[in-house]
Amino acid sequence: MLFKQTSKDMKLYTTVKGQGEQSEFVKRALEFYIKYLENRLKK
Repeated sequence: MLFKQTSKDMKLYTTVKGQGEQSEFVKRALEFYIKYLENRLKK
């Protein structure tokens, strides 16, 4: 899997790496995104 290909990828990578509890940060971000998608589909 390729990652860190673009400046957008690098921004995501450095944001996650800068978090103290990286796995918890990613988990919360995914939960937030899933809720966003569910709400978008309801419209």
